[in-house]
Amino acid sequence: MPERTLLMRRAYAPAFVLLFFMLGSCCPPTILTDSLPPGRVGEPYRVALEAECWGGHWWVSGELPPGLSFNSDGVFSGTPRFGGLYFLNVTWEDVFEGDVISSVTRAFDLLILEEGEPLSGESELEFPKRSGDFVF
Repeated sequence: MPERTLLMRRAYAPAFVLLFFMLGSCCPPTILTDSLPPGRVGEPYRVALEAECWGGHWWVSGELPPGLSFNSDGVFSGTPRFGGLYFLNVTWEDVFEGDVISSVTRAFDLLILEEGEPLSGESELEFPKRSGDFVF
């Protein structure tokens, strides 16, 4: 009986893969993170981005603040060395068996404050609720 089960799985596997590619991934890719919280020079920073689908990986384009890194799990981490406003594009790619099925990119602004600089008028700072998703 185990041989028959194995043969059935092998027989249906190509049909499942074909259906997966025809219909796309589990869902339309969506980046759930709306904005990045500000950081401060000399203080550890760690933010994990969230996406609606599973099985993908992240990458970033733009100039990261010196001292910060970004990994394929969607995590910004490190200790910023210079203050400023940094403009980043973050992409999440839905991957199945090594192939990119679809991707979505969102623009983020990352504010890094200087040491001791207060975040005055925090309520006046407007971070976009939805920077805009671009689905490819």
